[in-house]
Amino acid sequence: MNEVALARAIEALVIQDVYLHDLRLAPAHGFEPRAHAQGSVNFSWGARNADMIEAVNDANGELAARFWRVYFETRCRILKIVAEDLKEGVQPNDEDVLCVIEATFVADYLMTSNVDEEALQEFASKNVSYHVWPYWRELLHDMAGRMRLPTITLPFHRVAPSPPTK
Repeated sequence: MNEVALARAIEALVIQDVYLHDLRLAPAHGFEPRAHAQGSVNFSWGARNADMIEAVNDANGELAARFWRVYFETRCRILKIVAEDLKEGVQPNDEDVLCVIEATFVADYLMTSNVDEEALQEFASKNVSYHVWPYWRELLHDMAGRMRLPTITLPFHRVAPSPPTK
């Protein structure tokens, strides 16, 4: 992790908004949640792309504010098979997937100063998830309940410890 680049981005970005951009709920044909025997749940998430948005003052055409918008994709899959049956790095077959919940969230940040691309990339990979995580947890819990799926608990979002400095 490039902590210097990350610090530059943290100094320049202020969270403004997090919201749901799109949602996909896809149960497998014939899947009956109430009759489903215990399998496993598989999660994935991450920032996928970003846009720079400039707000212009209508009166004089000058730049009023600059925003950085990050698209953060999430996925939860309910599987027929238990996690122990999956080998490290092996993806389940399509027929093993009983239900998929996918959502893309948008996180908007006000840019208080110019920041380089390296810093933005570091921020996207390390910090955006902290802002999106509560929204993803709530959406996942709500959609699972509405679909009568087994209770899905999104794990805590944990930070990998930084290596010790010398």
